[in-house]
Amino acid sequence: MFARFGCRWSEKRERKKKFEAIRKQVLMHQETLRTKYGVQHLEMSAPWVKELSDEMRVDVYVTFTAPVDVLQFEELRKEIEAITGMKVHLYSSIGGQR
Repeated sequence: MFARFGCRWSEKRERKKKFEAIRKQVLMHQETLRTKYGVQHLEMSAPWVKELSDEMRVDVYVTFTAPVDVLQFEELRKEIEAITGMKVHLYSSIGGQR
């Protein structure tokens, strides 16, 4: 029983390290995202870290400085997918209002 718990714990730790590396990559591009798309604030989460699920995706919560159209929204999602190498679910708000 303890061996199984230890395995899960080490897998969670490895997934958390991987997510932190992905998060750092996106944050390195934050200034570009700000100037290109008007991203004011960006937060990320990864359900696969805690749940140990097989669906490797990143949830990104973005606050824009001004309204964006659907094409810009999709371009931003694709750019973040290119940075992370994972599927991205993008959630947005304008100036703190969801």
